[in-house]
Amino acid sequence: MNTDKYSLFKNILWLCDLVALNLILVLSSFLIARADAFSKDEYRMLHLLINMSWMVSLYLTDLYTAKHWWDFRNNMMRTSKVFLLTLALVFGFIFFYHYPYSRLFIITSFG
Repeated sequence: MNTDKYSLFKNILWLCDLVALNLILVLSSFLIARADAFSKDEYRMLHLLINMSWMVSLYLTDLYTAKHWWDFRNNMMRTSKVFLLTLALVFGFIFFYHYPYSRLFIITSFG
């Protein structure tokens, strides 16, 4: 029974991460009108890439499946690693994709 609760809690955390991340992306898309993020396919691809890189980073750093996930210090260190790995993946994609994304949009999305 304990593993069922842990599995449910882990899935709820993954879902909360996705909802919060997409809420930030949608809000930044609304606030920055000059990016026109809803009508351009490049911004949709960027949203998908940010979501996928966040999920891959969560999996690679083992954030929610670690043994002592309730320890604040270890959880903050792992969350920082997830954020930095996501930044590296997304900025690498932007560097190689060569689409002129709005700098304000990128800063608002990650800031």
